[in-house]
Amino acid sequence: MGEHRAPLTRTWAYTTVSEAIRGAGIEKPAYGPHVLRHTFATRQLRAGIAPAIVKAWLGHEDLAITFRVYEHVIAAPAGVRPV
Repeated sequence: MGEHRAPLTRTWAYTTVSEAIRGAGIEKPAYGPHVLRHTFATRQLRAGIAPAIVKAWLGHEDLAITFRVYEHVIAAPAGVRPV
């Protein structure tokens, strides 16, 4: 929820992250809010958080979506980071 008790939107997230990137002096950012979301999910899965929990956090409608997007992390044996 935002400061006005309304749900946060994608536009708000994109604007906020983009302003932070510009504020850091990065002129042509290669990354945006979606990369932060993907990085967060990847780190949670590598830390052993169950895919079903990560699915809920990401708001995926179906667990199959989470498995398809993060297959490279979920399929890797513990302690092995795929290239």
